[in-house]
Formats: sequence, structure tokens, C-alpha cells
Amino acid sequence: MYLLVTQAPIYLEGGVRPWLRASWRRSLLLLREALEDRLGPVMVLGPSLPREVAGAGLEEVQAADGLRMLPSVDLRASAGGYWLRERNRWRADVRVWVGRARAVHAGLTEDLWRPLAFEGFREARRQERPAVFFLGADPVARREAQARGQGAVARVAAQMYGTLFDGAARYAVRTADLALLRAGGVHRRYARHSRNGRAFHEARHLAAEVVPAALVEERARGRAAGQPLRAVCCAPLEPGRGVDDAIDVLRLARQRGVALTLDLAGDGSDRRRLESRVASLGLRAAVRFVTAPPGGAERARWLAGHEVLLVTSTADDADREVLDGFSAGLPAVGYAGELLRQRVEEDGAAIAVRAADVDAVARALADLARDGDRLAQLSRAAHRAGRYHAADAWHRRRAAWTLEAVEAHDVAARAGRVPASMAA
Repeated sequence: MYLLVTQAPIYLEGGVRPWLRASWRRSLLLLREALEDRLGPVMVLGPSLPREVAGAGLEEVQAADGLRMLPSVDLRASAGGYWLRERNRWRADVRVWVGRARAVHAGLTEDLWRPLAFEGFREARRQERPAVFFLGADPVARREAQARGQGAVARVAAQMYGTLFDGAARYAVRTADLALLRAGGVHRRYARHSRNGRAFHEARHLAAEVVPAALVEERARGRAAGQPLRAVCCAPLEPGRGVDDAIDVLRLARQRGVALTLDLAGDGSDRRRLESRVASLGLRAAVRFVTAPPGGAERARWLAGHEVLLVTSTADDADREVLDGFSAGLPAVGYAGELLRQRVEEDGAAIAVRAADVDAVARALADLARDGDRLAQLSRAAHRAGRYHAADAWHRRRAAWTLEAVEAHDVAARAGRVPASMAA
């Protein structure tokens, strides 16, 4: 079996029927399909929670899914309760199921005080099972940034946490048969320490949901001289999410005589203030507050009614909006966070400027509004990237990397060598 040892809870209805977050279930189904049962059934060992505590966003795991859930300790236990009562049970469950696994997938989360998934990785190493390590976030950089300007105690606490997390992550990527590292800061920080590190993205769209290439070409051919450049910014309307900067980009571009319209796709507590600001700047005719379809082909088609995705946030979830834009053939223009820099370097489908440089973003949009050929070139590159980074395409690559890593582990074991994953 392919065993995933996870920190994410398995929600139980009536103590029996398993439910998962919809995005997590979808990912598991794509993984199962990509692996084609070559490592046996996909099984998930995780902590449990009652379904009623979860709210919306869950889907029941169906028998037809071909997934087996292995709920274990109650995630409501505190860190102290975990170490005093639950850890022995968790470790016993981990030992049993790792011992039956063909390969083990486990990771490291921000919760170092209840390292459930990491226990799975350590047990896989102890039992010499092929180990896939997954790291999807970089809490060290975020905690260090939050501690700046605070007192000495906060800074020391952030440093201590960083030392612990960094040490565990480096150990894992160094010894794993395969390390899956989130593209951007995580990959940049840890790939150099890994033997077999691979970058990944978390796109929401499937390859079949990417708009047809003909639609992108038609949009480029239909662009007339002087036609307003249609930009969209997808972000929560919350303080600190870059929406004010997006409005300022539009304002500066229009002051330079650039025809530009902007759709703000999102909602949040700051909407009323932002609407008032747009009105006070006399931009009501150029800015719309809209609700975008939540996902899938419908969202891609809606996004394709624009020409550029405006990115004025470097928040961790901004990368998903960039990839959503690629599904519609929209190049991204905005602040140079880790992901946007990579999309420039690897896909040629973005324009990245220094973070918080509103004027530079406005100039970049003005250049695109005047240069239809370059806009078309970037749009084609974005469309290609949309297909490459689609969730199902990524899972096929992930499955291929996993199978290669398991085979390499097995070859080393048959030859009597110490597998690389055991050579700490």
C-alpha cells in the first residue's frame, strides 16, 4: 500500500463514516489515479475529529473512491495531552501501518509540539521503507517576519522555533527518497540540502478545464488599438491583501493616459471602505467589484474575459490565483514574490517588479497596453503554463517521481547497499 501519514484530520460521522476537506479528497483521488495501484491501495493514517466541528467544505469518502481511511488519535488533545496520553497510541498505529506499507508519504507541519506526520517519516526511516517527504509551507520565514520590531522575548522565541523546524526539515530532505517542496521560498530554502528534491505547485484547475488555445488567440487578434486593457485582481477584500495597491496601479496608469479597467474579484470586511475609496478617486467607471465563479472550467472561462492578472500581494495563497490565471491564458503582472519570480524564469508568463512599487506595475501595464505583440506572447506562455501546472498533470509527475524513488530504494536494498534514505 501507499501510506500517507498526515496531520490533516479525518472527520468522522457517528464515529464511523469518514469525511475529508473537499480539496484534500480531490488531491487523494488524483494521486490514486496517477499511481494506478502500482504501489497498492492508497491509505491515509491521520488524527480524527467529529464531523460536526468542521463546518462546511467537507466531502464524504465513498467506497468507490478506492481510498482507505485509518482514523487515530483525537486531534482536540492539547500538546500536553498528546505527549501524556495520545502519543503512545499514535506511535503504535504508525508502527503497524508503516510496517505494512510499500512506501510512506509524510511531512512536517507548523505544529512542532504534536508532530504527527513527522512521526510517520521517522518511522519509515527506522523500518527502512521508501520515504516521500512533503513540505508545503515555510513557517520559519513568517514567524521571523512577525517577530521583527517586537520585544527580545518574541525574537528569541522565533529564533528557537526556526532552529527546531529548520533542523527537522533539513534532516528530512537530506534522508528522504523523494522530497516534495512547495515552489518558492520552501524550495529555495531546502532544495540545496536534499538528495532528490522536487518543486510543486497547488493548482486548483485540471488540464481539461484550461481554456482552448483558440480562445487565447482570438482574444489577441481581436484587440483593437486604444482598447482598454482588461485587468483582474483576485484577492480577499481584507486589510493588507494588496487591494489598495491594485487601485493605485489603475489610478497611476490612467493618469498616464493608459486605457485600463480593473475587476476586483473577492469579498471581505474591507469592501465598503474600498468602494468608498474608488468613488472618491473618481474611478467608478473603471473599477468593478465582482464575484468570480469558485473554480473549474467556469472560473477559467470567466477569467479569460480579461487580459492580465494583477498581483499586488505576496501572500502565500497568491500563487493559486496566478495559476488560476494561467488556466485562462492570463499573464501575471505584479509584485515579485517567490512564485512570480519563478513564473518569469521558468514559464516566461509573468512580469515581476519590486514589491510595493506601485508605479513600476503601472508602467508595466502601460507597456502591455501599447504592445499587443508582447501581450499575445505572454498570454500564449501563460496558457502553456496553465496546462503544465494543472493539478492532474502535477499528480502524474508526482507519481512518476515516487515510482522512480521507490525503485531506486529497492535496487539499493537488493544490492546490499544502505539506501540513501537511511544514510543520515
